Amino acid sequence: PGVFLALTLGVAMCVSCVAILSTRAIATIFTFKTDLMLKLAAENESPWPAFFALAGFNAIFVVLAAVSVTLVEQRAKGSGIPEVKSYLNGRRIARVIHPRTLVSKVAGLVFSVCANLTV
Repeated sequence: PGVFLALTLGVAMCVSCVAILSTRAIATIFTFKTDLMLKLAAENESPWPAFFALAGFNAIFVVLAAVSVTLVEQRAKGSGIPEVKSYLNGRRIARVIHPRTLVSKVAGLVFSVCANLTV
């Protein structure tokens, strides 16, 4: 029983660390993007430079999210719930529980949220 408790607490700590890091990354990117948009809007009489900068940032983030999922690890696409349910039921699926999949999924999530996509 003690080993299971320690394992559960370890997994919970790892999940919470990933959640905190992704939240901080999103907040940092949003702060940078917002400050830049406000600076561009204050410097120019026209709103178009700020609009095009925002559209450019969002396009870059969409491309980064797509590349992280399609080229780095294709198992990271989708929610992953059916794969994890199959894994927990005893079906071995390659690269579902893998650090590369986790990194790709977190990067795709961070860049998708920063691009203002609906997740």
